[in-house]
Amino acid sequence: MALANQGKLPEAITEAQKIQPDRALYDRAQTLMQDWTTTIQIAEDQPILDQAKNLAYIGSLSAAINLASQIAPGRALYDEARSAIALWKAERAYIWSIWEAEGRSTPADSAPNTAESE
Repeated sequence: MALANQGKLPEAITEAQKIQPDRALYDRAQTLMQDWTTTIQIAEDQPILDQAKNLAYIGSLSAAINLASQIAPGRALYDEARSAIALWKAERAYIWSIWEAEGRSTPADSAPNTAESE
């Protein structure tokens, strides 16, 4: 707990992992490790998601989708990233359908790639 209070979450997790299942504080340590892991993941992934949102805001939907796709399954912000990606894909598809109806082609640099084909 002292390490976590000092902001040394990876070190706190390492120490908490040493608590054996037969010890009284084992369950508490497991809960704290989950909380600390979540905190670390959010700190790592929030800038990625924020940058993706900024890209989407300026109309770079494909770039936003590709960037947000870097947030891996099981991470704290994964569900939020997937929701944003779904919204951006729908928005992009709508824009492209309008362009196609007008006889325009979609931009070559905005074509879907393998990272977003999930």
